[in-house]
Amino acid sequence: MALKLAHIPWFREYEILMPILAVVLPILLAAVIYGGLRTGILLDLARRPLAVTGGALVIGFVWRFAGLPMPPDHVIRILVQALLGTLVFGATMECRLSRLWNISPDAFRLAAGGSMLTMLGIAATAFVFVPGLALYPPLLIGAALMLGGAPVLAAPLLNAPVDDHTRTAARVEAAAVLAIGVPIAIMIGAGAKPTLGAGSILAWATVKALLGFCLGGIAGLLAARFLKVDDGELPMGPLMLAAGVYFIAVLLRIDPVMAMAGAGLTFSAGANVPAATRTRYWRTGELVLSIPALILFGLFVAPLAVTFDFLVWFMAFVAVGLVRALARHLILSTSHLPIADRTFLIWFNGAPGIASALMLTLYVTGQAPIDDRGVALAAAAILIGLASTRAMSKPLTRRLIQQTALAKKQRYETSYSVFNHKAAS
Repeated sequence: MALKLAHIPWFREYEILMPILAVVLPILLAAVIYGGLRTGILLDLARRPLAVTGGALVIGFVWRFAGLPMPPDHVIRILVQALLGTLVFGATMECRLSRLWNISPDAFRLAAGGSMLTMLGIAATAFVFVPGLALYPPLLIGAALMLGGAPVLAAPLLNAPVDDHTRTAARVEAAAVLAIGVPIAIMIGAGAKPTLGAGSILAWATVKALLGFCLGGIAGLLAARFLKVDDGELPMGPLMLAAGVYFIAVLLRIDPVMAMAGAGLTFSAGANVPAATRTRYWRTGELVLSIPALILFGLFVAPLAVTFDFLVWFMAFVAVGLVRALARHLILSTSHLPIADRTFLIWFNGAPGIASALMLTLYVTGQAPIDDRGVALAAAAILIGLASTRAMSKPLTRRLIQQTALAKKQRYETSYSVFNHKAAS
């Protein structure tokens, strides 16, 4: 049987092992990731996210079917917190929220407004289609699925002859959604925990999240002022800041994900780090962390695979396809970009992926009030998001390039005809 630590009286009273596990397990995870990078295995797997997720699903299903013991929820939660916190820290390095509007108004619209509309739309969809749900479960599903993180094939877009504003929005938006959305999703999850007795777990979970954010924010401000960042491709200073904030939060028993998010937001706003280094941090972190995240998600989802009936897949398709597209269309209706560019941004980013998978796993291992039907809906939506994004990234980019070239040709022909008309008259 799997060891259930919370059922041991002395552990429930003193919780001696949790800080030790929360320190040791991320170090072991970092060692495994480093080994995978050195051997090249991790980079090879990162190019095949769907195959990795499918393999993890098969392994998890066989593991469960054989009746083998699964890791305790506490262990999975620690690993998920370490991965999600690191992912958010890298995202905050990419997008400086204080300057996001000046860098890309469309990325700001999508991150601040589009993600919130997506969350509310998916929550309403889940509430309508899944009978008997209370208020919080649909909201938790929407909060997880709004984060996105599906790995797009961005390479063809980097040097494509398209509008620079469109390219910048596509590059920055995914990181901005995490920087804004993860703290909101954590707070919603803290508020959804059941209240037991006079101690009010609801209030304490919220306080821990806020304390974590404040701790990280103060540490980030100090680091931005006093931490010297070297000129390497991936300077160690920001990584040491993220690791230090995580371990301090664990020792103080406050939320480590919120601590790392707060540290990243304040540090990125004040630190003198080149833009290329910021982007390198984000892209490297997204690439490296995607594989362990998808493996954990696949193992986690495997027992639910038998509950994926037609209604679950239909609800997931509605959430990923219709609701997401409608929310992003409404937000971009005020954009000054051409219609072709707006259509591209509607479909290129925003599908549920790595961050959504980590947040859903974090909710479930934290005993959030989501039943199996709601978890199955969110898990199916993430699988659809991963598959659709992988399949559509290149065709969407090619279509945008063709439409941009056609628009330039039409403008040239119009200008040429006007010039000839004036010359003739």
